[in-house]
Amino acid sequence: MTKSQILLQVVGWGIIFWIHLRTLQKSELARQKDALLGKLDDIFEYLDKELEKQDCSFLDLEQALASKLTLLEFRLAQLNSLARTSIVSPSIIARLRNIDLSENTPRSIIRSEANELHTRATEEIETGYNRTFNQRSLWIYLVERRAELGGAALALAVLIGAYIVINAYLSWI
Repeated sequence: MTKSQILLQVVGWGIIFWIHLRTLQKSELARQKDALLGKLDDIFEYLDKELEKQDCSFLDLEQALASKLTLLEFRLAQLNSLARTSIVSPSIIARLRNIDLSENTPRSIIRSEANELHTRATEEIETGYNRTFNQRSLWIYLVERRAELGGAALALAVLIGAYIVINAYLSWI
């Protein structure tokens, strides 16, 4: 094998490795997004079931909803952290926390407000995810990943340097 063939193989392996890592990241983000949407659906199903009960304690419902929304916030932060960008703003959780769960509010109004917020939150999560992967320019991607690209460039330089040193040593012997 010539030096240029070896160099092309190393560069090709690097590109394949990068594509593999990108695919893994996309699939993990899709899994996290789907889990987040599943938790969101579970919260609204729980809210709907509790509102159907005649002996529903609104204080208990509000406390349960607050704890479930806190877990949802953790999932959302995890999704944004994994994406290394803000796919979805945490303000959607704040809007969900503002559902008026007082005994004075009719259940039909609570249901309609909850359904509207559920639809809006789901839409924001889906559009944020699609925007992150389908409408990003190469420049934005390069800027966000400059540390990884610098590390890859350094590794490539080390490999090329090691190859040159080994060839020089072997030709010297």
